[in-house]
Amino acid sequence: MPGVAAYEFLSTWCLDDVSLPETFALLRNSVEYPRWWKGVRSAEVLRRGDGDGVGDVIEFRWRSLLPYTLRFQLELTRVEAPHLMEAEATGDLIGRGTWRLYEGRGVAVVYEWRVATTKGWMNAFGAVARPMFVWNHDVAMRRGARGLADTLRAALVVCD
Repeated sequence: MPGVAAYEFLSTWCLDDVSLPETFALLRNSVEYPRWWKGVRSAEVLRRGDGDGVGDVIEFRWRSLLPYTLRFQLELTRVEAPHLMEAEATGDLIGRGTWRLYEGRGVAVVYEWRVATTKGWMNAFGAVARPMFVWNHDVAMRRGARGLADTLRAALVVCD
């Protein structure tokens, strides 16, 4: 798609004193993100999929520290509980997000987010604003890590 700004992010959260199934369950229940993930303004079910959730479409509104809100839909395309979830994004962001969870002493959560922006102003200023957009994304992900750890009453270990 010409004129869009593409981004690739990889975030890793390591949690001690938590189980893989409870971590997966909390991440899988994305409509509850606004309850524990600072910056997620809303998460609304647009469509329910099958029993595993494949086909679920959730519309999100996110806002981190910069003064803009992103609105996009995620359609869950793959679930391999309790280790993997994958979704396709449409709206202000287009692309794919993948959660991978690994069990060891605790749980390592790895999120890969490959997206492009569709907002005209973001694409027009993408070359100059990219560092700010990346920083804003990193803030959002740190908030998610902290919220997940706090909700699960787990210790968050820095491992990014």
